[in-house]
Amino acid sequence: MLSPEHPDTFDSRNNLARGYYNLGRVSEAVWLHEETLITRERVLGPEHPDILHSREFLDAAYRPLGN
Repeated sequence: MLSPEHPDTFDSRNNLARGYYNLGRVSEAVWLHEETLITRERVLGPEHPDILHSREFLDAAYRPLGN
């Protein structure tokens, strides 16, 4: 079992959030993307390349909300 702070866990959380988004569960997707981004930045640092991917996913999730 991977820890909640393992890089593969971050990818799985983003995939789950994208699944929520595709099911129309946008607010849940946004929440999970936000939590993943916050944890990823804390663990990997704000300059890590994976942070950009998390920000892109969060941006896409916010679009239908008009934010």
